[in-house]
Amino acid sequence: MSLTDPTLSHDLGLRAMSEDGSLRVIALNATATARAILNAQQAAGSEVASRLAEQATATVLLRLAMSPDYRLQTVLKHPDHGSIVADSHPDGVTRALVQQSHEATIPLGPPTLLSVHRDTYTGKLHQGVVETLEGYGLSESIAGYLKQSEQIHSVVGLRTLFDDAGELSYAGGYLVQLLPDAHVETLATVTEHLEKTGTQQIFVDGSFESESIIKEIYGEVPYRILGEDQFRFGCNCGEERILSALATLSPAEIAELASSPEPLEIACDYCNITYHIDPARLRPQD
Repeated sequence: MSLTDPTLSHDLGLRAMSEDGSLRVIALNATATARAILNAQQAAGSEVASRLAEQATATVLLRLAMSPDYRLQTVLKHPDHGSIVADSHPDGVTRALVQQSHEATIPLGPPTLLSVHRDTYTGKLHQGVVETLEGYGLSESIAGYLKQSEQIHSVVGLRTLFDDAGELSYAGGYLVQLLPDAHVETLATVTEHLEKTGTQQIFVDGSFESESIIKEIYGEVPYRILGEDQFRFGCNCGEERILSALATLSPAEIAELASSPEPLEIACDYCNITYHIDPARLRPQD
Protein backbone atom coordinates (compact mmCIF):
# COMPACT_ATOMS: atom_id res chain seq x y z
CA MET A 1 0.00 0.00 0.00
CA SER A 2 1.37 3.40 -0.98
CA LEU A 3 1.10 6.78 0.68
CA THR A 4 -0.18 8.08 -2.65
CA ASP A 5 -2.56 5.26 -3.55
CA PRO A 6 -5.29 7.03 -5.61
CA THR A 7 -7.84 4.22 -5.17
CA LEU A 8 -8.43 4.91 -1.48
CA SER A 9 -11.57 6.81 -0.43
CA HIS A 10 -11.00 10.41 0.62
CA ASP A 11 -12.61 12.36 3.44
CA LEU A 12 -12.89 16.14 3.57
CA GLY A 13 -12.01 18.79 6.13
CA LEU A 14 -12.92 22.48 5.93
CA ARG A 15 -11.16 25.49 7.46
CA ALA A 16 -13.12 28.66 8.18
CA MET A 17 -12.57 31.99 9.96
CA SER A 18 -14.94 34.64 11.25
CA GLU A 19 -14.99 37.76 9.07
CA ASP A 20 -13.44 39.85 11.84
CA GLY A 21 -10.58 37.36 12.38
CA SER A 22 -11.60 36.38 15.91
CA LEU A 23 -12.23 32.66 15.61
CA ARG A 24 -11.05 29.83 13.41
CA VAL A 25 -13.03 26.61 12.96
CA ILE A 26 -11.86 23.34 11.44
CA ALA A 27 -14.50 20.67 10.82
CA LEU A 28 -14.21 17.31 9.16
CA ASN A 29 -16.06 14.16 8.30
CA ALA A 30 -13.59 11.30 8.82
CA THR A 31 -15.95 8.37 8.31
CA ALA A 32 -14.21 6.61 5.41
CA THR A 33 -10.77 7.06 6.96
CA ALA A 34 -11.86 5.84 10.39
CA ARG A 35 -13.79 2.92 8.93
CA ALA A 36 -10.71 1.73 7.01
CA ILE A 37 -8.59 2.06 10.15
CA LEU A 38 -11.05 -0.01 12.18
CA ASN A 39 -11.08 -2.68 9.47
CA ALA A 40 -7.28 -2.80 9.40
CA GLN A 41 -7.13 -3.03 13.19
CA GLN A 42 -10.04 -5.51 13.30
CA ALA A 43 -11.88 -3.32 15.79
CA ALA A 44 -15.64 -2.81 15.48
CA GLY A 45 -18.64 -1.94 17.65
CA SER A 46 -16.77 -1.50 20.92
CA GLU A 47 -15.30 1.12 23.22
CA VAL A 48 -11.93 0.43 21.65
CA ALA A 49 -13.30 1.07 18.15
CA SER A 50 -14.92 4.32 19.22
CA ARG A 51 -11.77 5.59 20.92
CA LEU A 52 -9.66 4.57 17.92
CA ALA A 53 -11.93 6.42 15.48
CA GLU A 54 -12.00 9.49 17.75
CA GLN A 55 -8.23 9.60 18.09
CA ALA A 56 -7.68 9.28 14.35
CA THR A 57 -10.14 12.13 13.80
CA ALA A 58 -8.47 14.27 16.47
CA THR A 59 -5.05 13.65 14.93
CA VAL A 60 -6.18 15.02 11.56
CA LEU A 61 -7.74 18.04 13.32
CA LEU A 62 -4.52 18.77 15.18
CA ARG A 63 -2.38 18.45 12.06
CA LEU A 64 -4.60 20.86 10.12
CA ALA A 65 -4.58 23.29 13.03
CA MET A 66 -0.91 23.11 13.99
CA SER A 67 1.24 21.72 11.20
CA PRO A 68 -0.67 21.10 7.94
CA ASP A 69 2.57 20.77 5.96
CA TYR A 70 4.20 18.31 8.36
CA ARG A 71 3.50 14.95 9.95
CA LEU A 72 1.72 14.86 13.31
CA GLN A 73 1.32 11.87 15.63
CA THR A 74 -0.71 11.37 18.80
CA VAL A 75 -0.12 8.67 21.41
CA LEU A 76 -2.55 7.74 24.18
CA LYS A 77 -0.67 5.58 26.69
CA HIS A 78 -1.53 3.85 29.96
CA PRO A 79 1.22 2.02 31.91
CA ASP A 80 -0.90 -1.13 32.26
CA HIS A 81 -3.56 -0.97 29.53
CA GLY A 82 -1.32 -0.26 26.56
CA SER A 83 -1.50 2.47 23.93
CA ILE A 84 -3.23 3.84 20.84
CA VAL A 85 -1.11 5.58 18.20
CA ALA A 86 -2.40 7.66 15.29
CA ASP A 87 -0.52 9.71 12.76
CA SER A 88 -1.40 11.93 9.82
CA HIS A 89 0.90 13.00 7.00
CA PRO A 90 0.89 16.28 5.06
CA ASP A 91 -0.48 14.52 1.97
CA GLY A 92 -3.49 13.49 4.07
CA VAL A 93 -2.58 9.84 4.62
CA THR A 94 -3.68 8.80 8.12
CA ARG A 95 -3.34 5.55 10.04
CA ALA A 96 -3.67 4.27 13.61
CA LEU A 97 -2.60 1.35 15.75
CA VAL A 98 -4.03 -0.27 18.89
CA GLN A 99 -1.60 -1.95 21.31
CA GLN A 100 -3.69 -2.96 24.31
CA SER A 101 -3.49 -5.64 26.95
CA HIS A 102 -7.15 -5.33 28.00
CA GLU A 103 -10.44 -5.65 26.11
CA ALA A 104 -11.76 -2.39 27.55
CA THR A 105 -10.48 0.84 26.08
CA ILE A 106 -7.72 2.85 27.71
CA PRO A 107 -9.25 4.82 30.62
CA LEU A 108 -8.83 8.59 30.60
CA GLY A 109 -7.38 10.39 33.60
CA PRO A 110 -4.08 9.91 35.43
CA PRO A 111 -1.93 7.93 34.76
CA THR A 112 -2.96 7.89 31.06
CA LEU A 113 -0.86 10.36 29.09
CA LEU A 114 -1.57 12.09 25.80
CA SER A 115 1.51 13.00 23.79
CA VAL A 116 1.63 14.89 20.51
CA HIS A 117 4.66 14.69 18.23
CA ARG A 118 4.99 16.92 15.19
CA ASP A 119 7.68 17.82 12.74
CA THR A 120 8.52 21.52 12.39
CA TYR A 121 9.79 23.66 9.53
CA THR A 122 13.23 23.64 11.17
CA GLY A 123 13.41 19.86 10.81
CA LYS A 124 13.19 19.29 14.56
CA LEU A 125 10.60 17.19 16.36
CA HIS A 126 8.32 19.03 18.77
CA GLN A 127 6.74 16.95 21.53
CA GLY A 128 4.17 17.84 24.16
CA VAL A 129 2.84 15.53 26.88
CA VAL A 130 -0.12 16.07 29.23
CA GLU A 131 -2.21 13.95 31.58
CA THR A 132 -5.66 13.11 30.24
CA LEU A 133 -8.74 14.34 32.06
CA GLU A 134 -10.76 11.92 34.16
CA GLY A 135 -14.52 12.05 33.80
CA TYR A 136 -14.43 13.63 30.35
CA GLY A 137 -14.10 12.44 26.78
CA LEU A 138 -11.07 12.51 24.53
CA SER A 139 -12.12 15.88 23.07
CA GLU A 140 -11.63 17.60 26.44
CA SER A 141 -8.17 16.05 26.80
CA ILE A 142 -7.25 17.32 23.31
CA ALA A 143 -8.43 20.82 24.26
CA GLY A 144 -6.48 20.52 27.52
CA TYR A 145 -3.35 19.64 25.59
CA LEU A 146 -3.74 22.69 23.34
CA LYS A 147 -4.18 24.98 26.33
CA GLN A 148 -1.42 23.51 28.49
CA SER A 149 1.24 22.63 25.93
CA GLU A 150 0.55 25.10 23.10
CA GLN A 151 -1.14 27.96 25.04
CA ILE A 152 -4.03 27.93 22.58
CA HIS A 153 -7.60 28.25 23.86
CA SER A 154 -9.79 25.80 21.95
CA VAL A 155 -13.07 23.91 21.99
CA VAL A 156 -12.97 20.40 20.52
CA GLY A 157 -15.86 18.14 19.58
CA LEU A 158 -15.55 14.50 18.49
CA ARG A 159 -18.35 12.15 17.52
CA THR A 160 -18.66 8.51 16.45
CA LEU A 161 -21.81 6.57 15.62
CA PHE A 162 -22.24 2.83 15.12
CA ASP A 163 -25.18 0.99 13.55
CA ASP A 164 -27.02 -1.98 15.05
CA ALA A 165 -24.51 -4.37 13.48
CA GLY A 166 -21.63 -2.62 15.24
CA GLU A 167 -20.29 -1.01 12.07
CA LEU A 168 -19.07 2.57 12.11
CA SER A 169 -21.59 4.84 10.39
CA TYR A 170 -20.03 8.21 11.21
CA ALA A 171 -16.82 9.70 12.59
CA GLY A 172 -16.15 13.41 12.63
CA GLY A 173 -15.16 16.38 14.68
CA TYR A 174 -14.44 20.07 14.91
CA LEU A 175 -11.95 22.40 16.54
CA VAL A 176 -12.67 26.02 17.46
CA GLN A 177 -9.68 28.27 18.18
CA LEU A 178 -9.44 31.77 19.57
CA LEU A 179 -7.18 33.93 17.40
CA PRO A 180 -4.97 36.82 18.57
CA ASP A 181 -6.75 40.18 18.92
CA ALA A 182 -10.16 38.52 18.95
CA HIS A 183 -13.18 40.81 19.17
CA VAL A 184 -14.94 40.48 22.52
CA GLU A 185 -18.40 40.66 20.94
CA THR A 186 -17.69 37.81 18.50
CA LEU A 187 -16.12 35.68 21.19
CA ALA A 188 -19.06 36.22 23.53
CA THR A 189 -21.61 35.39 20.82
CA VAL A 190 -19.98 32.12 19.76
CA THR A 191 -19.08 31.09 23.32
CA GLU A 192 -22.64 31.64 24.51
CA HIS A 193 -23.96 29.67 21.54
CA LEU A 194 -21.60 26.74 22.20
CA GLU A 195 -22.39 26.70 25.92
CA LYS A 196 -26.11 26.78 25.26
CA THR A 197 -25.99 24.18 22.49
CA GLY A 198 -23.32 21.85 23.89
CA THR A 199 -20.38 20.44 21.98
CA GLN A 200 -22.09 17.14 21.16
CA GLN A 201 -25.40 18.82 20.26
CA ILE A 202 -23.62 20.63 17.43
CA PHE A 203 -23.66 17.33 15.52
CA VAL A 204 -27.36 16.86 16.19
CA ASP A 205 -28.65 20.37 15.42
CA GLY A 206 -26.66 20.57 12.20
CA SER A 207 -25.78 17.64 10.00
CA PHE A 208 -22.65 15.53 9.96
CA GLU A 209 -21.16 17.31 6.95
CA SER A 210 -18.25 19.65 7.60
CA GLU A 211 -19.84 22.86 6.31
CA SER A 212 -23.07 22.22 8.22
CA ILE A 213 -21.05 21.85 11.43
CA ILE A 214 -19.23 25.12 10.71
CA LYS A 215 -22.52 26.93 10.10
CA GLU A 216 -23.92 25.57 13.33
CA ILE A 217 -20.88 26.69 15.34
CA TYR A 218 -20.77 30.25 14.00
CA GLY A 219 -24.52 30.74 14.19
CA GLU A 220 -25.21 34.36 13.24
CA VAL A 221 -21.51 35.35 13.17
CA PRO A 222 -20.31 36.02 9.58
CA TYR A 223 -17.48 33.76 8.41
CA ARG A 224 -15.66 32.68 5.28
CA ILE A 225 -14.30 29.32 4.16
CA LEU A 226 -10.51 29.44 3.93
CA GLY A 227 -9.93 26.11 2.23
CA GLU A 228 -10.52 22.39 2.18
CA ASP A 229 -8.25 19.45 2.88
CA GLN A 230 -8.58 15.86 1.69
CA PHE A 231 -7.31 12.96 3.78
CA ARG A 232 -7.61 9.18 3.75
CA PHE A 233 -6.41 5.96 5.32
CA GLY A 234 -3.07 4.69 4.10
CA CYS A 235 0.24 3.21 5.20
CA ASN A 236 3.85 3.74 4.19
CA CYS A 237 4.91 0.17 4.82
CA GLY A 238 6.66 -1.89 2.16
CA GLU A 239 9.29 -4.56 1.67
CA GLU A 240 12.16 -2.07 1.68
CA ARG A 241 11.05 -0.59 5.00
CA ILE A 242 10.71 -4.08 6.49
CA LEU A 243 14.19 -4.99 5.30
CA SER A 244 15.53 -1.78 6.81
CA ALA A 245 13.91 -2.69 10.13
CA LEU A 246 15.31 -6.24 10.01
CA ALA A 247 18.77 -4.80 9.38
CA THR A 248 18.71 -3.32 12.91
CA LEU A 249 18.63 -6.81 14.46
CA SER A 250 21.76 -8.45 15.82
CA PRO A 251 23.96 -10.42 13.38
CA ALA A 252 22.93 -13.66 15.09
CA GLU A 253 19.21 -12.88 14.71
CA ILE A 254 19.65 -11.93 11.07
CA ALA A 255 21.61 -15.13 10.39
CA GLU A 256 18.85 -17.21 11.97
CA LEU A 257 16.15 -15.57 9.83
CA ALA A 258 18.30 -15.89 6.69
CA SER A 259 18.64 -19.64 7.25
CA SER A 260 14.88 -20.21 7.06
CA PRO A 261 13.90 -22.62 4.23
CA GLU A 262 10.54 -20.83 3.84
CA PRO A 263 9.71 -17.19 3.03
CA LEU A 264 9.40 -14.98 6.08
CA GLU A 265 5.85 -13.79 6.75
CA ILE A 266 5.86 -10.35 8.33
CA ALA A 267 2.65 -8.36 8.82
CA CYS A 268 2.37 -4.59 9.19
CA ASP A 269 0.65 -3.75 12.47
CA TYR A 270 -0.97 -0.64 10.99
CA CYS A 271 -2.56 -1.92 7.77
CA ASN A 272 -2.50 -5.68 8.43
CA ILE A 273 -0.83 -6.45 5.07
CA THR A 274 1.42 -9.51 5.20
CA TYR A 275 4.70 -9.46 3.28
CA HIS A 276 6.56 -12.58 2.18
CA ILE A 277 10.28 -11.92 2.36
CA ASP A 278 12.77 -14.21 0.65
CA PRO A 279 15.39 -15.18 3.32
CA ALA A 280 18.08 -14.83 0.65
CA ARG A 281 17.56 -11.06 0.79
CA LEU A 282 18.94 -11.10 4.33
CA ARG A 283 22.11 -12.93 3.42
CA PRO A 284 25.34 -11.01 2.78
CA GLN A 285 25.81 -10.23 -0.90
CA ASP A 286 29.07 -11.28 -2.53
